[in-house]
Order: sequence, then structure tokens, then C-alpha cells
Amino acid sequence: MVFKHYSPEFRADVVALYWSDPAHTLGSVARELGISRQLLHQWVNGAAGVDLADIDGRVTSTASTDRKTVDDSTTDPGPDQLQAQLAALQRELAQARKENRKLATERDILRAAAQFFAQEMIW
Repeated sequence: MVFKHYSPEFRADVVALYWSDPAHTLGSVARELGISRQLLHQWVNGAAGVDLADIDGRVTSTASTDRKTVDDSTTDPGPDQLQAQLAALQRELAQARKENRKLATERDILRAAAQFFAQEMIW
């Protein structure tokens, strides 16, 4: 039996992907990346040395159904600061959505190309 060794960066990225969306399931992420569900479960639970604090300082593991909690250790900002933060977050969200659309398009193009070339290889 051959054991694959995954880099800590890859493991952290996989766990971050799982935690990034509540709709993600262990099985769906594992299938998409070609790893076993049990291995992903170990990584998510931190048994394989994946520290969620290394992924994003705002993400922590919780026993509740909520996957993400935001660190509220800062003092209460004023209304002007809140408006500025809201505007910055809205700009960041718009940029992320634009990039997401671009990446989805690129993914679809690559999938179509892979299917085309796979069919062309069959004689």
C-alpha cells in the first residue's frame, strides 16, 4: 500500500475550502479533490497537524453548528469607522464575486477542453 504525503499548505488549503462554505460537506470536498473522506475528517479535526489558526486568524473550530466565528476582541468602533469598514467589505465582496465568476468561467473552459481532448484520444 502506498501512502501519499500531502504538504501542510495543501492540507490547510483543503480545510480552508471545507470551512469556507457551510454548504460544503466532507464527502463533496473529498470527492472533488480526490482524497478520502476519512482523511479530510482527520484534517478538519486537527488530527493531522492542520491548525485552523494558521489558515485565517478569524476562523476557529467550534462544537456548535456555526463553522466560523469572528474574533470580537477589538473595542467598539464609532459609526464613521463602521461605515468605512462596511464600504471596504462591500468593495472586497464585489471584487471577490467578480473573481469568482472569472474562475468559474475558466474552470468550465478547462473542463470542456479536457472532455474534448479525452474524446479525441479515443480512436
